[in-house]
Amino acid sequence: MKKKGKSLFDKLVDSLTPWYQSRQKRAGRPRLIVKATPAPQSASLRTEHLKQQAARHAASVAVMHAPINEDILRRVLAAARAGKLSRQDVQLCNEAHAAGRALPTSVLSKLQEASR
Repeated sequence: MKKKGKSLFDKLVDSLTPWYQSRQKRAGRPRLIVKATPAPQSASLRTEHLKQQAARHAASVAVMHAPINEDILRRVLAAARAGKLSRQDVQLCNEAHAAGRALPTSVLSKLQEASR
């Protein structure tokens, strides 16, 4: 995220601060200097955004050698319903999912050809 520079108002306040401090000592009265800063965002809102961003990134990066999860299995079943995979391919995927293995290479190549 790009860090913003100081606003013109903040620069003006920074340039006038020594003058105000010297006047404050002479007059003996405290003066309040207010800078224009955005309201701080709650930490829970910031971390929630980062969690969602990490989840989106993880979902977009596919690991070919990872075990088949339910999301991949749903995609395989949708491809089978669309007629891109055979029953044998779906059966291989179900067996690999039950055993905790990765997607079979034959099914992966068929899915890749179908997506072109």
